[in-house]
Amino acid sequence: MPSRRREREVLVADSPFVVTLDPCPEGGFHVSVPSLPGCHSQGETEDDALEAIREAIALYLDDCESTDE
Repeated sequence: MPSRRREREVLVADSPFVVTLDPCPEGGFHVSVPSLPGCHSQGETEDDALEAIREAIALYLDDCESTDE
């Protein structure tokens, strides 16, 4: 039976973000941040995906800060 979508909370810059983890049919995980449109990543394992999304969130926030959004 395949795994199902899960929500987790990650901390980036001392701020919590809810992320969704979706298992991919070919293996690995797709992860996204509903509160940050377009912020997605992936990883071979759940831990890899969570680490990748932490980096993606940090880059997203840096970009917003540099463009004053």
